[in-house]
Amino acid sequence: MKSSFSKLPFRLFCLGLLIFLFLPTKTFSQKKSLKDLPAPRTWGILKPHEYQMTHCPFDSSATAVVLSDFGEWKLKSSGKNLGYKAILNRHVRIKILAEGGFEHANGSISYISLEKLEKLSNFEAHTINDEGGKVVYYPIEKDGKGEEDVDGAFTEFKFAFPRVQVGSILEYKYTLTTANIYTMEPWDFQNDIPTMRSEVRLISLKNLDHSVILYHLTDDSTMENRWVMENIPALEEEPFVNNMENYRARLTFDLKDYKKSYYSQYGSVTYKSDIYKTWDDLRYGMTSYPPTVITLGKRDIKKRNASDSLLKATVLSLTQGTTDTIEQIQILYNFVRDSIKWDGEMAVKASPYVAHEYFEEGTGNSAQINMALHQVLGYAGIPSAPLLVGTIDHGLPIYNFPVSRQFNEVITVAQTGGKTFLLNAIDSLRPFNYPAMNDLAQSGFLLNGQGSGWFPITNNYLSQQKVLARMTLSPDGELTGKVTETYTGYYALAYRTELIEGDGEETFWEDRIDESLATTTQENEEIAEMDNPEKPLKLSYEVTTSDFSNVAGDYIYLKPLMDFAQEANPFINPERKYDVEMGCLHRRKVTSIIEIPEGYEVESLPEPARVILPEKSMVFQYSIAQNLNQIQVLSIFQTSKATFSTGEYYALKELYDHMVAKQIEQVVLRKKE
Repeated sequence: MKSSFSKLPFRLFCLGLLIFLFLPTKTFSQKKSLKDLPAPRTWGILKPHEYQMTHCPFDSSATAVVLSDFGEWKLKSSGKNLGYKAILNRHVRIKILAEGGFEHANGSISYISLEKLEKLSNFEAHTINDEGGKVVYYPIEKDGKGEEDVDGAFTEFKFAFPRVQVGSILEYKYTLTTANIYTMEPWDFQNDIPTMRSEVRLISLKNLDHSVILYHLTDDSTMENRWVMENIPALEEEPFVNNMENYRARLTFDLKDYKKSYYSQYGSVTYKSDIYKTWDDLRYGMTSYPPTVITLGKRDIKKRNASDSLLKATVLSLTQGTTDTIEQIQILYNFVRDSIKWDGEMAVKASPYVAHEYFEEGTGNSAQINMALHQVLGYAGIPSAPLLVGTIDHGLPIYNFPVSRQFNEVITVAQTGGKTFLLNAIDSLRPFNYPAMNDLAQSGFLLNGQGSGWFPITNNYLSQQKVLARMTLSPDGELTGKVTETYTGYYALAYRTELIEGDGEETFWEDRIDESLATTTQENEEIAEMDNPEKPLKLSYEVTTSDFSNVAGDYIYLKPLMDFAQEANPFINPERKYDVEMGCLHRRKVTSIIEIPEGYEVESLPEPARVILPEKSMVFQYSIAQNLNQIQVLSIFQTSKATFSTGEYYALKELYDHMVAKQIEQVVLRKKE
């Protein structure tokens, strides 16, 4: 059991999510003033149903349930930061319903201890047990709690409840004080176990204005600074989801405006915020690039202009051999990618006007690299613009408010010949026409002067696998032959990354043989185009195996697709809660040509199959035939979109069922009489 404060990356980046996607339960409010509204729970005082509950009423399989989670934010004046601080008082109560819920007896709360930005205080916790009709309280002792430093920026406060048994109620409360009123800690209504009731309140000040952003819940127009949800299902992971946090019911507070007045010898002075209030403000703020040199003398200006002229001349010399704009984009992308090494830092702001400095340095963050690319494209006369992106692991876009925290990277968009290129030159192993898969969010914000605005990101990036196996089957069931595999797109990128950044080719080849294949051996392995991301990656090897055939008397039973068959359906649940996100478009083509042994004939072959989803969004084709003494098998799986809705799930699941069943069917050979 962890508090929402335990999500360290979330605290650092404050994920922004798309709103109104999913509604676990209704939200309601009362018209009373918050000051007149008591807290929904009293410390240590339980209600009868909390004692009597033996299972979660809306999830009978739950091993633990959050009975109540109450938080109240209060904003107060302070001498630090903007002159304000935010204080969260939180009270949580959890019930253990089965032994599987004992893991929730260990909790943690993380807070930002760097420069004393946040402080944790007033922590109390106890276990409440019903022992023979008597209510007994077991407080956490000193040895049941402690603090641990995390990366020098966070402190993690850990605690363990004593005397936990089935039926125990775990209760704790604490106060968090933070100087960060810009983006306060989000409130998670939804947890990894079911939640009976969750409520958060905000008591603000007149001169502070926060944008309240709701994710997967609706707002009630009669509600004022109080949000409640009930009967919230657990957030359970499903396969093929890019970021489960995108589906969590949550609320965030982002400072939209503030005013601060003080009196001086000159009279009353009022400070107003420079926080982005409109998308135009955000565009202007993100394109007002900080100078790298505060004061430039004439000599410095002359040196800078000379460096800039030299870079421009280099760009023109690189592109003068072709008039094909797409080819020019590829040349300049490769030039930037290979000249400036990524330092591993994600960033959203850098000046394109000092691109020569990034080349001279030889390293840079993601913003510096992609702004340099934007600049050199301009030198070549190719229109481009920076695109602010919130990567998939950072969170989905927030369209309603100009919140800058939703962006964690800037890439470059170039359009020519009716084609759009999303360019991100931080990866030396990725070709120019493939952005990082993490960049394939729903939208980005284009920084293009008066033409700035939301820019849809279309995920039409195809990754392909082609396999050709030419094998010979012996009477004792042994297959020998040569296999050639060809990969493009993100498939090729994954293998190149493993080969170049992993433990070497020998380990790469060893890891590709499944441990269950007891008799399979490979030799004469070769890799082509490993260092050239613009070309397909090719793997070839000779293989000997008896793992895919079985000899029984006069019969040989053979799996003709060998290890390239899809042997299990990843979609086993009868229903789907979240969209199926497959990352990119896929095409996998496997061709297997097997020469049957002399003296044998085909007894039976699998039937051909073809399954097509509406609009050909997913297709599976399987064909098999005998040609003289050869068996020829062709299996194709392909998709024409990257995301499938929950409404398409059943058809998708059925297609996988057909594919798995068909690909593992056997060819039956019989010895001639």
